[in-house]
Amino acid sequence: MRLLLKNGRVLDPTTGDVVAADLLTEGRVVSKIAADIVADGAQTINASGRIITPGLVDCHVHFRQPGQEHKETIHTGTMAAAAGGFTTVIAEPNTTPAIDTPDRLSAVLGVGEREGVVNFYSKAAITEGQLGRSLTDIGALLAAGARAISDDGNPVPTPELMREAMIGAADCGIVVSPHCEESDYYRQNFMRPQGAVAYRSEATLIERDIKLAEETGAHVHISHVSLAESVGIIAEAQSRGVSVTAEAAPQHFMLCAVDAEEVGTNAKVNPPLRSEADVAAVKQGLADGVINVIASDHAP
Repeated sequence: MRLLLKNGRVLDPTTGDVVAADLLTEGRVVSKIAADIVADGAQTINASGRIITPGLVDCHVHFRQPGQEHKETIHTGTMAAAAGGFTTVIAEPNTTPAIDTPDRLSAVLGVGEREGVVNFYSKAAITEGQLGRSLTDIGALLAAGARAISDDGNPVPTPELMREAMIGAADCGIVVSPHCEESDYYRQNFMRPQGAVAYRSEATLIERDIKLAEETGAHVHISHVSLAESVGIIAEAQSRGVSVTAEAAPQHFMLCAVDAEEVGTNAKVNPPLRSEADVAAVKQGLADGVINVIASDHAP
């Protein structure tokens, strides 16, 4: 199949420039980018006023299959992704039950293969049931197709357990993607009430997990960075050569706590919206490459 996109603005991923051009594909290959392409017999789409990019990748989405399909399925979630220009998504493992065994991972990947309309991949849980008590079989989950391990909205509670997870991840070469945030489950089960400081928990946990990654040789990818302090910790670690990458979600570089006060509960997110100074730091982290990717943290 030949497809000709006319009159678009093409993003060149090698230079970052956006130029006015046509784009011709033949099969799965982009065969030509130039002005005024003529291609007899090609399906032609007028892309005037639109930007043409490579398919976007979202490395942090929440679909609700299995267990809460009344909210969203892999099919409807990937339809939404396609509508936004995303051709690959990587789902978090906080389904019901959690994706914490090779069989569950294989089952959800099978649904993605059959019913997804874009490339669907999944992370797997770090701990059984995402309960922070005992580790999953990390090597077996990698063999079954896991793209990373994550306990999603719950941080791994103890440094001893996280060190064990990092050692296992380093041994088999899988990315550890912790959620360095305070959750209700974490607060109720692992924190002393007098020690709960929600605003600073993100940076403290990031600092802990980066230290463990440095000690074990694991690669750690920090989810939804939202604090200036967190950006500074990640930048300093990267300067030392630690294998750490990070992501930011749009709400944390487009909105701040003042917006939350004006909007009300529609602005309730986790991590919460932060200060204007934090928003500026996250933007600068993206501009500097300290934060490596934008991820939506999509949830229905």
